[in-house]
Amino acid sequence: MRILISDDDTNLRNLIRRILQNRGYEVEGVENGQDLIDTLHSSEKFDLLITDNDMPAITGIEAIRRIRADVRHEKLQIILFSGNAEHRPEVRKLGGEFVDKAERLANLLSIVDEINSSLRSTCRLHLV
Repeated sequence: MRILISDDDTNLRNLIRRILQNRGYEVEGVENGQDLIDTLHSSEKFDLLITDNDMPAITGIEAIRRIRADVRHEKLQIILFSGNAEHRPEVRKLGGEFVDKAERLANLLSIVDEINSSLRSTCRLHLV
């Protein structure tokens, strides 16, 4: 599974990237919402986006809105990983998950693994 992480906190972004890579995921990181959009448009397909909300250039919520408006990314799974829970309802309306940064990182990893299992099941169904 290919994962894109967008967070302006370099230390946190690199920590999450290393943990996910150690679990066997292919991970790329960017530091703001504009880089997130640019990377999605110019790179190979990603399966999952993990994004912060409060970033320079474009917020995570605004990036998610733009992504959902683009049919090329309709199957992209999204997790907003933010310390501001007020965005939870909007993210869910846009088809994403919300994980509070105040919660343990294990919660984020659990959701990533669930998404991976779901994607693998879907792929197996299409192959049969």
